[in-house]
Amino acid sequence: MRADRNFCLLGALSKEAGWGYTDLVKKLETQRKIKEQAYYQEKKAKKILKDKATKAADLSAVSSVLASFGH
Repeated sequence: MRADRNFCLLGALSKEAGWGYTDLVKKLETQRKIKEQAYYQEKKAKKILKDKATKAADLSAVSSVLASFGH
């Protein structure tokens, strides 16, 4: 954002307008962040396992078939 532009935060604006669910939104956002972190950790672990399996895979049995298809 440029310094000469006016802006506001949606949460602050809604609170000033009398919207009473600010605490609920904060609670749900905290829960979402915790779930997102767990998902990301699981995703990283799966990627590591996939990379290990790819490196350990013995493709000598299928390499001739793949070569016949140009790979």
